[in-house]
Amino acid sequence: MAMDEDRIKKLRSMVESGEMSEDLFDEIMERWHVNDSENEKIDMGNPKEEPKTPRSKKIKVSGRGQLSAVYSEELSVSGSLAIEGSVDSNNIDINGSCKVEEDVISSGTIDSSGFISIGRDLFAKDIDCSGGLKVDGKIEAGDIDSSGSLRASSVKCENFDSSGSTRIDEVLHCKTMDTSGKTKAKAVECEIMKSSGLIDVEIVTAEEIYIAGRIDANEIHARRFEMEINNSASRIEKLEADAIEVRLARKKFISGSAIINEITCKRAYLESTISKTVRGDDITIGNDCDIDYVEAKTLKISDKARVKEKKIIQ
Repeated sequence: MAMDEDRIKKLRSMVESGEMSEDLFDEIMERWHVNDSENEKIDMGNPKEEPKTPRSKKIKVSGRGQLSAVYSEELSVSGSLAIEGSVDSNNIDINGSCKVEEDVISSGTIDSSGFISIGRDLFAKDIDCSGGLKVDGKIEAGDIDSSGSLRASSVKCENFDSSGSTRIDEVLHCKTMDTSGKTKAKAVECEIMKSSGLIDVEIVTAEEIYIAGRIDANEIHARRFEMEINNSASRIEKLEADAIEVRLARKKFISGSAIINEITCKRAYLESTISKTVRGDDITIGNDCDIDYVEAKTLKISDKARVKEKKIIQ
């Protein structure tokens, strides 16, 4: 059955407003599309206009249920629901468990304190999840607020806020990222990253990064990088930024270090930093640093720092 015009118009309006990407729109249309020429051959002998499938007002499941697909204004689950096909519902509220074999599309909010498992892709205006959300494909949304567990192949959103556990197999792409839990991803691309939790990532590309927790990364590329060390040991293989500031938190009984093997910058102030190589224009090596080699135009070294070799560039 071809997708009805009402649904196509809704999806197109999401693309025009920037709430849905062209790639996701094309992918959904490809999955739902039925060749028009074949329909003409079938209907040639008895041409009739296929009636539009009305959108259900509300589907509510409080026990155990199973459906082939969902096309509704609202889907509410406080029990257990299995859906063999896809879900297209303006608003989705899950307090129990819901398993969907194909895509989930919501022009409104997905609010879940239960568990959702999705076999393909998820698109929603906003996602608020305090339970579990597992998506085998990608997630595209406006704002994502997760205080439970979230897992997906990739995530693209405006604002990503997580105080729970997040695992993304490929790329997390967003404008702002604010995490206080554990986040693991292959790559993060954002404008502003703030974290007081743990980030485990291969590569980060951002304008501004503010770390008050722990970060393990192979590469970080940013315009500004700030880290406050709080009884933790962060590890970064390669850090490139215009301005870098690494300081020990000004609290009692605080210790820790930042192990950054290679630092390239314009300006840097470093405390409690262990590094093989530091290169930049204006460098200050503060207390408790252990640096093998530093190269700079302007260099200041604390009496409480250890630098094996230094070079002043004229």
